[in-house]
Amino acid sequence: MTSNVIQDGIAVKPEGTPDFLWIHMHGMGDNAENNRPLIEKYHGIFPQAHIEFPYVAAYGAKTISPLSFPKGQENATQEELKRALFDEYMVKKSAMTSFNKVVRSVKNFVIEKVAVYQLKKKMLHGIVKYIEAKQKETGLPAERTIISGFSMGAGAAIYAGLLSKNQVAGIVSHSGGYLGQIFNAASKPPILFIADEKDIEMRRGELLDIEKAVRRLKKTGVDVDFQILESEAPHVANYQEREPSLGMTRDFISKRLAL
Repeated sequence: MTSNVIQDGIAVKPEGTPDFLWIHMHGMGDNAENNRPLIEKYHGIFPQAHIEFPYVAAYGAKTISPLSFPKGQENATQEELKRALFDEYMVKKSAMTSFNKVVRSVKNFVIEKVAVYQLKKKMLHGIVKYIEAKQKETGLPAERTIISGFSMGAGAAIYAGLLSKNQVAGIVSHSGGYLGQIFNAASKPPILFIADEKDIEMRRGELLDIEKAVRRLKKTGVDVDFQILESEAPHVANYQEREPSLGMTRDFISKRLAL
């Protein structure tokens, strides 16, 4: 299935009849191909699952250009670079004047509203249709469907799950909130939030306010499990393929699907 929003990426199918459908969405600027190590990990813990890693064209990138490192840091890893950028960000934040903080707040408010509009009005319909098409293709109903994602993909997964007419088994959010509020949720599937501590510290009051999303969802009666990881760098997607994140994801899905 292809559209101008979401397209087939990489699918991993079990040898026999699939026990459940698992759809995972990448973050902004990423793609399914870049997540092959994670796909292999997910297949390893749930070989009976039909796993789909689609390419979300509305916010993704079909090819990933090499990371651009500052001069003198050409051999740095992605985690090292993001740790350095985070340290620099926190120094600048502590030195900001009250005026600068107000300007930044207004700017972030506008960015969030634009992102919410883009996600709700231009992307969600295509994402929900994709999930429904995969359910029909595999013969697996919503109650045997898990939706997950990282960053922007996590926000899309949460929105899609809440707006699904038939309640999915569960949602896993990696370092992502859900970009505002939903007042017309069609269902309230359980959600596992996994976030690294640096993401929470850096993004408080910004585009992906994970803590605010958790509070709002709990108030609406959604069953939320919020787990925080210790880390040295913010928003590094590869923590998904390592412990303890991998174990948290495995345990949540096993419980929700009685595996």
